[in-house]
Amino acid sequence: VNWREGRGLEVSFLKLGENEAVNGIFHPRLIFYTRRGNFAYGLKGPVEGIALWRGTTYEHKSYRGDDFCPAIHDEWKSLDAARRICTEKSCHTRPTAQNVQLMADSPKTAPKLDATKTHVYNLINIGSPLISCRYEPKGRFVFAGAQDFHVWRWDHAAGKKMQLKGADAWVRAIVFSVDGKTMLTGGYDGRLLWWPIDGDKPARAIDAHHGWVKSVAVSPDGGLIATSGNDRLIKLWSFDNGKLVRTLKGHESRVYNIAFHPDGQHLASSDLKCNVFHWELATGKLARKLKAEKMHSYDKTFKADIGGARSIQFNADGTKLAIGGITNVTNAFACIGNPAVVVIDWKTGKNLMQHLAKATFRGVAWGIALHPNGMVVAGAGGPGGGQIYFWKPDGKNEFHKLKMKDTCRDLHLAPEQTHFVTAHHDGHLRISKMAAKA
Repeated sequence: VNWREGRGLEVSFLKLGENEAVNGIFHPRLIFYTRRGNFAYGLKGPVEGIALWRGTTYEHKSYRGDDFCPAIHDEWKSLDAARRICTEKSCHTRPTAQNVQLMADSPKTAPKLDATKTHVYNLINIGSPLISCRYEPKGRFVFAGAQDFHVWRWDHAAGKKMQLKGADAWVRAIVFSVDGKTMLTGGYDGRLLWWPIDGDKPARAIDAHHGWVKSVAVSPDGGLIATSGNDRLIKLWSFDNGKLVRTLKGHESRVYNIAFHPDGQHLASSDLKCNVFHWELATGKLARKLKAEKMHSYDKTFKADIGGARSIQFNADGTKLAIGGITNVTNAFACIGNPAVVVIDWKTGKNLMQHLAKATFRGVAWGIALHPNGMVVAGAGGPGGGQIYFWKPDGKNEFHKLKMKDTCRDLHLAPEQTHFVTAHHDGHLRISKMAAKA
């Protein structure tokens, strides 16, 4: 268990008694589900520990090596009491007032995640067709790229939207710094922009690519930014000063998406033809070439390639790489095909599973999310409208789907992992909850 400032507790694998926590990341105030339905709660501040829910009791457990020291939630009635308890029990923590308040505010029952009860509970009218959406790491804001050449910010607490000026392009790529203080965007004008998370204009802009910046990613340690574009290049930049560190060459078609491996030492990239390249960051060398099968085709009538990695994500421990896109294409010009998500075993490079829609649906899997409980979620859109698909890890076809009122162009899981946001052509953000209606 590693504490990372601004990110919370990063967990590779943790076993606490009868509870096995699945791989994932703890964020401040965010819920992390275990395989048995219990959940752990991230703590805010300089604490090496988690709060584990059991029945109606929270236990604070500090972890260092094999040492687990409990401090019962009910006894954390004040900061002095919390510090006294941790001292008495040799707990390796330094409780803060924020920690104590967080424990006091924690819910007494575990929220029930049920994808089959997913429903839209917040409809946000941005007013221009949307092509991207992202929650910022703390969950306060949702950002969206729109066809009006602007980026928009939705403030949950205030219930207000704000137009951010300076993008001057369609923005498909939106990511955030590790500390959550900076947003980065890439647009079709080839520029990479740095934005203060609560500001209204860019703090820095550089010309990153010739043509559209398709994807932007930030390294796990926060030091590097990776970008990819229509110029078939991948570029690594210094986060601090915006200077070019290295250019990675090798793709023969547009590089649609990139993702840093969780170990911070490797990068995955995928292009229009769904070739997947594995790069070593220390040397810039191409380690191997993989393939997301059946996610690309060539239309002889229109003489055009169709397909590509429209979305990409590693799971938390880096053992799997998921790529969303389109398969079974019959007409490249009209984008007639079916949404699909291919999951690749990162160690062997083999395609483990291709998740498909049970019924015929014309569209692309524009946005995907790998939930810590193993579920795969995809937002699909195209001539067939909009659908949200939910697959079990070993399920070829979805176990549930949710029809949306308009074409879905992106999907992003909220930090607390019970909600997700989708961007739509009708100019709306839709926030959905994976639980029964209250």
